[in-house]
Amino acid sequence: MPFTRPGALLGQRLTVRVGGVAIGNALATRRTVLAFRVPGELFREGPELSFDHPDAARPSDVVGGEDRRFLAFSFTRLRLFRIAGFAGPQPFEHHTILSDAELLSRFESLGDNCEFGLVQRCLGIEPLSLLRFSGQPLDLLVKAIDDGFHQLENPANVEVDGSTTSGEYSLYIRPYGIHYHTFIKTHEMDADALRQKQMSRIKLLRRLLLEGISEAAKIYVFKRNDNLSFSEMLPLFASLNRRGPATLLFARPADDRHPPGAVELLLPGLICGYVSSFGNYQDAKPVAVSDWVNICREALALVANPARNEVDARSG
Repeated sequence: MPFTRPGALLGQRLTVRVGGVAIGNALATRRTVLAFRVPGELFREGPELSFDHPDAARPSDVVGGEDRRFLAFSFTRLRLFRIAGFAGPQPFEHHTILSDAELLSRFESLGDNCEFGLVQRCLGIEPLSLLRFSGQPLDLLVKAIDDGFHQLENPANVEVDGSTTSGEYSLYIRPYGIHYHTFIKTHEMDADALRQKQMSRIKLLRRLLLEGISEAAKIYVFKRNDNLSFSEMLPLFASLNRRGPATLLFARPADDRHPPGAVELLLPGLICGYVSSFGNYQDAKPVAVSDWVNICREALALVANPARNEVDARSG
């Protein structure tokens, strides 16, 4: 959590050093989760881990008052993981002759919002998926995967909301910050019956998601309308790969160096795809379906062709 104030201090930069060697930089403007790749040789002598905070500031200087502490970041936890090597997902054969609908059935959304699920609907497919029509903060998504979504087993954690303007019930899963569409109207059943029905469904979809990750059954998709940094992508990728050899496709806004439909391999199993425009967060209606199809086809090609899925490790 960075120390920020609207209009006065918009973000905090962070440089991480191991044994005095800078291994990565990040800029945080909101609560988030960050990860950095550390070359193994830097840990052989048990070196010091340090953080540089060039934007640390006193609250008294930013907003007034008596608090003269220098503040930069509040850390919830810090974890170190050994990565033995990327085994890779199961190969997907004949990817070049798949129809668009068949292609997108090989992918599964991990949320942010409903856009990728709606892209699949535009192509006439309705796959079962826990997070297809949900949204949640990235850091809480990482927590949920680390937890195995076990908090979904407790009905007390699932709140039913029938106050939406569309007249549809929605669910809020508090421990993971998940807002979840049910597509069931409030006049169709009462809230208690809906909770019972949805709990059974959620438990099934939770099991399918965790089994799919461990078996490398799908390529997983995450997007955010603003630009995700490598240090924000890496925690989700690492979390998935602690459960299985998962492949993760991040969608980013296209820019001058990355045209719509392009893909970029950041690490074996970690792919960035570029989309010309995302739908808004009010209705998540996709506006660049062809870009989504193109990045999925290119991502599947990277997975299907091991020679293309080789890249030097880098910190981005």
